[in-house]
Amino acid sequence: MTKCTEKEENKGTITYSYKYDSAGNRTAYEKVFKGETVEKYFYKYNDSNQLISKMEKADWRPWKHVKITYEYR
Repeated sequence: MTKCTEKEENKGTITYSYKYDSAGNRTAYEKVFKGETVEKYFYKYNDSNQLISKMEKADWRPWKHVKITYEYR
């Protein structure tokens, strides 16, 4: 897991966390502000390392599933 922390005077601390698979594809992302998760994403890839789906959650909204397709011409 990779983490990055940002501090703003009078606003608080934001921590960004990232996870990657062995191919270097991002598999997870999380944003934490003042100890609370405000954004969270999970990513899935096919055998060709193409992004095929994303699950996302931001603030108070419910989980959202995004399916990604590719069109070859």
